[in-house]
Amino acid sequence: MIKDKNDFTPDILSETLFQIADESYPNGSPWSKKQWEADLELPHSFYFIDEQADKVVGFLACHLVVDEIEIMQVAVHPAQQKQGIAQQLLEQLASFAHEKAASSIFLEVRESNQAAKQAYRKSGFEEIGIRKKYYHAPVEDAVLMLKKVR
Repeated sequence: MIKDKNDFTPDILSETLFQIADESYPNGSPWSKKQWEADLELPHSFYFIDEQADKVVGFLACHLVVDEIEIMQVAVHPAQQKQGIAQQLLEQLASFAHEKAASSIFLEVRESNQAAKQAYRKSGFEEIGIRKKYYHAPVEDAVLMLKKVR
């Protein structure tokens, strides 16, 4: 079941998101617990959270500014990967984008993350550029991707 950030207690949610990201990303969570807490408080920050059997198993975090959405993070707990959860979260985001009359959705993804790039392409994203040395630990280029909504 997909829920939003307002369905959870903020301090518990920030800890849960940090743990999922820490276990899902090869180099651990890209954000500290404090960064999660701060992002959850932002009025332009939206979260789509997949919960199964009363346990959060995945999420998509994004920012909506005027008519553009930027995906900040997508993570699915390793035990639940390859079950279509990320695709469901991206479908929720597409519905949200239409509801909010957004014109486009952007994201950056590590150049080496082939699985994520394939999932984004499947959801209608196109590669539009490279951000040199965008990521650290390890240093790596980011692929900038775009999905036009309208």
